[in-house]
Amino acid sequence: LAVEGRPNNFVIFRPQKNGIRMEVRLPKTPDNDAIFDAGDIDVLEYDKRYGRYKVRLQKADLTKHADALRRLLENSYNEFRGGDA
Repeated sequence: LAVEGRPNNFVIFRPQKNGIRMEVRLPKTPDNDAIFDAGDIDVLEYDKRYGRYKVRLQKADLTKHADALRRLLENSYNEFRGGDA
């Protein structure tokens, strides 16, 4: 995840034994919380220090929550890129 050789860490993936943990960089807002709630996505916590939602995903979650995950990643990419431009 890089743009012109610079890191673009709008999302971090951390492999785990039984799935993957995804850390999405987004501000904690009611709109973002609603996307997680509507998608019934397993949010572990919100990391205030780094501004990231920590989410646990299993293989089945990728197809089950594809639309919500896509929307969250697009929001994160646009938010993070907008801060650098």
